[in-house]
Amino acid sequence: MRSSTRWGIDVALLMMVMAGGCVTATPVITPSGAQGFSLNCSAMNDIGQCYKKAGELCGGNGYEIYDKNNKPASFWSAANQTLIVRCKQPGEPSVPVKVGF
Repeated sequence: MRSSTRWGIDVALLMMVMAGGCVTATPVITPSGAQGFSLNCSAMNDIGQCYKKAGELCGGNGYEIYDKNNKPASFWSAANQTLIVRCKQPGEPSVPVKVGF
């Protein structure tokens, strides 16, 4: 017979595995006023999944990162791994061009 504490740990681990395939993408307005996405991959504890989702959302035009938080989970705190991105428009340069310098 399993103790209730052990059962609770098993349920928590199962929930983490089930949530593991999730990257949430929430539409946001970026600081420049353009529409973008807030991508949260904290449940997976893998910032790489946020980059992958940004690529899927934005396609071949690429994206611009406005903010990034890559704090992995630790013993005392949960992961906080997010990206705020804006999809680039067709023909937009992939590298920012400095004008007047």
